[in-house]
Amino acid sequence: MRPDFEVVVAGVMEWVLGQACVAPDAVALVGRSLGGYLAPRGASSGPRLRALVCDPGQFDFTSRFISMFSPDDWQRVLEADPTMDAQLDGFLTGDRNLEFYGSRMAVMGAATFGEWLRLLGGYTLAGRAELITCPTLVTEREGDFASQSQTLFEALTCEKWYHGFTEAEGTGGHCEGMGQQLWRDYVFSWLSERLDP
Repeated sequence: MRPDFEVVVAGVMEWVLGQACVAPDAVALVGRSLGGYLAPRGASSGPRLRALVCDPGQFDFTSRFISMFSPDDWQRVLEADPTMDAQLDGFLTGDRNLEFYGSRMAVMGAATFGEWLRLLGGYTLAGRAELITCPTLVTEREGDFASQSQTLFEALTCEKWYHGFTEAEGTGGHCEGMGQQLWRDYVFSWLSERLDP
């Protein structure tokens, strides 16, 4: 995994646009869950995208953790203080935490929880969101634990749309997990308006 996902998307776009079956003026990028960060970061390099969808929108990964620390302790995290790093490995106690955090640490190449927190600093759309030029739809389900949709939406300077889904509609869970048809109906209707020549 790498934070500068625009490099990955640029390579993918080069391949996609070289395929005879692809209409080069009708390519959309959809990112869900972690893709709510990866897709807009990828779109920020200016690939020839006709549309972008983020569900939920994500802006940065470090801010979720900074609020858990005092300013002094966060500085100790950033400085890789050995005592702080030893304390941080307490986040990995219990099978559920080890599975949740451990898998993310492995994907990002971190051996310790502290190292992982330091790597997260590169995963941000600060200074990048305003580089997105294609029409963008940001969606979220109310209360989605991963959502930073409003932060991303406010940072966008392109044509943009926001749509929130509610549990009352039947879209409970991360990424509207209990209401996929509602999400698909809305998003694909929006995409058809952007992609239809």
